[in-house]
Amino acid sequence: MNLMLIGMPGVGKTAIIESIYGDGLVKVLVSTMLEEDIGGLPYREGHIEHRTQPKFIRELHDKAKNNAQVCLFLDELDKARQEVADTLLTLIQSRKINEWELPKNCKIVAAANPPEFGGGNGISEPMQSRFSIINWVPDPIKWADWCAAKYPQAKDIADAVRGGQIPIYDRVGYGLDARTTCPRTLEMAILAEDCDLASRLEKIKGLLTPQAASFFAPQSSTEKRARDVIVAKKQGEVLRF
Repeated sequence: MNLMLIGMPGVGKTAIIESIYGDGLVKVLVSTMLEEDIGGLPYREGHIEHRTQPKFIRELHDKAKNNAQVCLFLDELDKARQEVADTLLTLIQSRKINEWELPKNCKIVAAANPPEFGGGNGISEPMQSRFSIINWVPDPIKWADWCAAKYPQAKDIADAVRGGQIPIYDRVGYGLDARTTCPRTLEMAILAEDCDLASRLEKIKGLLTPQAASFFAPQSSTEKRARDVIVAKKQGEVLRF
């Protein structure tokens, strides 16, 4: 069965697919592709027109030799050009394109953003009907465990996410004033360093919502008191997405 993960930007759709399939994964960034990247380049032998083997199909067959299961991962499927989406629909429906077939042990998984978060027009109703669509929401406990293991210096951040003081997904503001707290921006904030243009604190405030940013670098007594109030308010609350 084909699966499609729908979720806001930065919630870890790509990361979860990569963790599941590992070396058996072939990722196709659909938003950057042309029709020839999916269908192959045309050439002629006499009066007969052929298409070259697409790179991703060759990679899948190479990986299928050493993996019990391989996965074609169609990332940013919602942003496909119309001609690319049409060609992909043929591939998904028949599991072949022109004269080239997918390996028998190949799964097809896609990821996309919802329309209100930058989703495009690449997912038609016929395309939708060929996937089981999963609304992907990150698990704060699993993310916190991963964060604490990978970044021991950020244990307080992991604990705050685990306890609900930092939401796993939050967004405030509009346009270029918008700030988002999500797995992607939290990791970027953990790795933030000072640079010539901005201090670490400035960079974190440019990444995260104010509530989340206050846990990283409370600089003044006022900010520290605000952080204590947030912690106290969240104590005992049930974590909700």
